[in-house]
Amino acid sequence: MFLSRVRQALSLAVNREELVSAVLNGNGRTGFVALQGILSTFLVRIPVSYYMSTRPNASLMGVGLAAPAATVFGILLCLGYYFVLKQEITNNGKAGKRV
Repeated sequence: MFLSRVRQALSLAVNREELVSAVLNGNGRTGFVALQGILSTFLVRIPVSYYMSTRPNASLMGVGLAAPAATVFGILLCLGYYFVLKQEITNNGKAGKRV
C-alpha cells in the first residue's frame, strides 16, 4: 500500500516537471530547460546515486531515489525561473532576453 502511494506521488512529480519544461520550451526558453536538465543530472542525480551506492547495505531502492530527488530539484529550478520571469514581466511589461 505504502509503495503504491509513493509510486503515484513520484509519477505526479515527474509529470509536473515535464509539464513545466514543456511550457517553457513552448515559450522559447529552450536554453533554460536544457540547463535545468543538465544541472539536475550532474548536481543531484549522479551524486545521490553514488552516495547511496557506497553506503553499507546499499540497495536499488536507495539508488533509485536519485531520480525523484533530481525531479524535485528540477521542479524547484523551473518554479524559481517562472517567478523571475513573472517579476520581469510585471516590472517591465515584457520578459527580458530569452535564456
